[in-house]
Formats: sequence, C-alpha cells, structure tokens
Amino acid sequence: MLNIEEVHCTVAITAVLEANLSLMHATIEESLQSTPRYGKTDTLGLDAIPESIIANSLRNFDPGAVLITEESDASFLSYRFSFPTYHPTFYLSDPTDRSSQLRDFLFDHDPNKRVGDVILDPDARNQWEEKFGSPASISGATSAITCIRHGTPISSAIVNFITQELFVALRAGAFRLRLPPFEELESSQITLNYIRTNGQPIFFRDLERMGPRRIERMRYFVTFLGGPGKVGYAENFRDSGLIPPHDCQTHLRYKQPGGPTRPLYLSTMQPEDQPVGFILANGEKIGEWVHWLPFVRFGKTESDPARLGLSLYEIYQERPWTKDGILMSTPPPYSIFSKSTEHTKNFVIDVEKLRSFPNPSRIRSTLLVAPISNTWAIPAMERNLFRRIEFADRP
Repeated sequence: MLNIEEVHCTVAITAVLEANLSLMHATIEESLQSTPRYGKTDTLGLDAIPESIIANSLRNFDPGAVLITEESDASFLSYRFSFPTYHPTFYLSDPTDRSSQLRDFLFDHDPNKRVGDVILDPDARNQWEEKFGSPASISGATSAITCIRHGTPISSAIVNFITQELFVALRAGAFRLRLPPFEELESSQITLNYIRTNGQPIFFRDLERMGPRRIERMRYFVTFLGGPGKVGYAENFRDSGLIPPHDCQTHLRYKQPGGPTRPLYLSTMQPEDQPVGFILANGEKIGEWVHWLPFVRFGKTESDPARLGLSLYEIYQERPWTKDGILMSTPPPYSIFSKSTEHTKNFVIDVEKLRSFPNPSRIRSTLLVAPISNTWAIPAMERNLFRRIEFADRP
C-alpha cells in the first residue's frame, strides 16, 4: 500500500505523462498555434496543451487540488488558509519549460506531422544537442510538477519531451526511467514500483574524487544569465559576488539552461570531463527551481548511496534587483522559506507568503545548489552568512 507521499508523487507522475502523451499526439501545426486562452500573444499550443492536461489530471484526482502555474492566482488559495499554522498540500507546475527552444526545434518540420513522430526520429536528439546543448537528457524541453505538503517539498516528477525520459525524486531517492514509444505508453502502468524496478537511480557527483584540479572544477557552474528581452539577470548575478566578472565566462558551462532539470548537471548524467560544481537560480521564478527541492532533500552521493548529495543556500543582497516589481534575491524577512515552528533548525515554504502574491508563480529567489563535497562553494556561502535551507522530515 502506498503512503500519502507516494500517492501524491504517483498523481504527479500520471499528470506529466498524460501531458506528454497529449503533446506527442498533437500536430506541429497545433503545437505552434497561438491560443487566446490566457490572453497572451506568446502562448502556443505546446504551452497550453500540457498545462490543460495537468490541471485536468489533478482535478480528476482531487476536485479541490491546488495547482500553481504561471496562469494561476492566489485567490483560490485563500479559503484554505483560515488557520495561520495550517499548510495545505498543493502542487506547483512548469507545464512546458524551454518552450522557446521547443518552438524553434519544431518550426522547420512538416506542420502536419505529429510532435511525437519528430521526437522519435533517430536523429532528433543529435539535432537538439547541436542547437541547444548536451546532454539532451538534461537540456531537453520538459514538463514538471512538484508537490508541497505541510510546507515541505515531498516529490517531483519531470518528463523530458525530447528524450522521452521520466525523472522522479521522492523519499526513496531519485530515479531516471526511459519511457516506451508514445504510442505504446500507458500512464497507469508507470507506477513507483515499475520505476524502481525498471529505472536507474540518479546519483550526484562526489567532487572530492575529481583529482588534483578538483578545487578549480568546483567553480564551474550553470545558471540563467538572460537573453533577448531578458534583462536584469546579468546584473543580479554580478551583484551576488559569487564569481568575479573576469572569471565568469571561464567557469560558466551554460548561460541559458532549462529550469526543472538543472540539478542533473550535478549528477553522473553530466559528462565527467565537463564537471559542474554548482547550479544557481539567478533571481528566477519559483517554477524554475521549486522542482530542485526534492532532489536536494533525497538525492544521494555516487560514492555512498546512504549519504545525501546536495546542499541548498539562499543568497541575498543588501540592495536587491527587482523584476516586474518582484525581488530577485530575498533577505530572510521577505523569503518564502520560514523557520519551522516545530523544528527550529529547519525550514518550511511559508504559505502565507505565497498567498500575499496575486500570482505566486512570479515569486523569485537566488538559490545555490552544490554537492555537499564542494569545498569551495559551501565555505563561500557560510562566510557570507547565507542561510542553508533544510527541510524537516515529517511522517
């Protein structure tokens, strides 16, 4: 029998798999068609299709399920928060991450072909990596859902549209599963037991084993530094003071990575000859980085599967930058991470802070995740008195 955390994880898995199926069966024309559904000119079918399926899937599980996406608002959350200490279970989703890259990837194909037929082309992965970086298992466009219970992240489910892989993080650890071809995929058959039996565990690198140049390699990082129309990120990174400007290009592996799968750059999935010492959420929205949190809570080290692999720190500045009126790096009084009333050394995601935003998906933070063995990044965090965010275990 599944426990409550496993039930919520299974629901998230089914939702992202159903979203994947619907997008794979859509034609390229449908996926690239603008939709007026959200009143936004840049919303395409490849955004709207997964989001609609995820919302319906969660609603079928629980008609009162709380789902936060970029299109949701806090008004429907209010009635659930009558008691200040009550933290309801809710889901946060990024239905289509790297949608701009996915749009560009599909644009040159026959509009009458299905998205899944393009993805199943034997050369699709190579084409994606040539345009948008490798390995495609990490750089691919994704759909992600994370579940928060009692203010604590309990699980994440991420499907990679390009490689047709499922990534799951929960109390049992982190796993990677190659999915069957989309026409043969039955979402209901992808159970947690199936994932544990047929999937592969994901482990995070032990940087202590990287040889005499390990300290230098610990400085290599991945973060989002902006692009066309994406201002403010370079400035936020500069003022974080993590890497001197003259060293930034030397140590930056990717400047426009995806959000949900970014922790996987710290795993053994990243080529050993291109190590990454830390990843950064550079003043980005919560939908980019909330999916990291279960990987931080439950991810294990490659050299010792009994040992947790990652640490999370919240970075702030005395004069933080803002984007659309939202702080990009939040000092403790404004942070959504609050001290737990039951476990004073640990944190919870503060629902009251979420509820104070008209659209909680626009909350931003600057967060650093590094392997516990990164003896360059972690001392730097502690010298600057940045808070290490750890979540309490609950039954």
